[in-house]
Amino acid sequence: MSDKKVSDQENRAATAEPWTIALGEEKFTLSPMTKKDWSKIRDFCRLLAKANVRNPLLAYAEVAKDLDPESKMILAKEAVAQSAGAKVPEPNEMAIAGQIESTEGIAYQFYISASKAHPELTFEKAKKICTDEFRTEILEGLGWANGIKPDVDPKANGSAGS
Repeated sequence: MSDKKVSDQENRAATAEPWTIALGEEKFTLSPMTKKDWSKIRDFCRLLAKANVRNPLLAYAEVAKDLDPESKMILAKEAVAQSAGAKVPEPNEMAIAGQIESTEGIAYQFYISASKAHPELTFEKAKKICTDEFRTEILEGLGWANGIKPDVDPKANGSAGS
C-alpha cells in the first residue's frame, strides 16, 4: 500500500470520462480536458479579460470633467505616468476567472471539449449553442466529463448522461 496522497486534481483526472449532453435537438459528447486544453482556455480568457482592462487616460477623461483644476492636474499626471509605456496592463486572476465563467468563456470550454468528438464544430457554432437556455446543461456536462461530479446523478431525473 502506498502512502502517496492523491490530490483532488489527480483524483478528478482519474475519474474523468467522455460525457454526452443533449442540447435541444443535438447531442454532443464532451471529452475530458488535458493540461494543454486548460492552458488554451486560460490564455483565451486572459485575452478576453485584457480587452476589459481600462486605459488610465480613458478613465481620466471620464472623471476629469467633474474635478477641480488642481485635482485634474494631479490625476492627469498620474494617468500619463501609468500609460507612459503604452502597454495595456495585464488582467488579474479574478478578471481571468470571471471570463472563464462568462458566456464566451463557457462557449470556448464547450468548443475545446466537444470538438474532440465533433471535429466539424466551430467556435462560432459553439457560441451560438452556448446560450442562457443551455448554460446549466453545458456546465454540468463539462463537470462530469472532467471528473467533477455533482451530488445529484443527472441520469436519475432523465437529463444528460453518457
